[in-house]
Amino acid sequence: MRLYLQRPSSKHDRSAEEHVLVVEGSELYRFQTPPEICGNINTTIHRVDGGSSRQIAKIEWNSFPSTTIYIDGEEMSCNRFLRKSGLCFTNSRSRLLRGANGVTYKWKTGDGHSPKLELFDPNGARVAKFFRRDDVFATEEESAEYLEVRTNEAQQTLDVIVISFYFLAEKKTAEANHLRPTWMMAS
Repeated sequence: MRLYLQRPSSKHDRSAEEHVLVVEGSELYRFQTPPEICGNINTTIHRVDGGSSRQIAKIEWNSFPSTTIYIDGEEMSCNRFLRKSGLCFTNSRSRLLRGANGVTYKWKTGDGHSPKLELFDPNGARVAKFFRRDDVFATEEESAEYLEVRTNEAQQTLDVIVISFYFLAEKKTAEANHLRPTWMMAS
């Protein structure tokens, strides 16, 4: 399944930073980050089903001690949600993610200059991969950014994959632009 990353149409509030993931022309996930209020930046993630939507996660971007993620009301630090792979003293950029199905997945992110963002299951099979726009001369269709996800993943696991994807993509975008905003995860 291909989840295309888009900016919403003008019908939504443009004062907020907003992105959507679209499948076959229908919005499936919405990410909203309103302007900073009193130094706090929060992103809400909604799953859209038909005409209604339900908040499935909230990210409170902090630099200290760590960003906090709420998934269906459960609070956890981003370091618990996306644990580093390997020994604690290594420089591994991979992150481990526990799906709603109990399976531990591994995000491989590459270095700060690499657009690589791939998710693998315990058997090494690719579950998801983000395809980034990288050719300024490409047509609109060729330059579309999308997350390709294996279709046999359950809805709850898909939610967790999408939440972790958004978090890591935001972090990589900031790194690629040589930014270290105040909301960025301490690592």
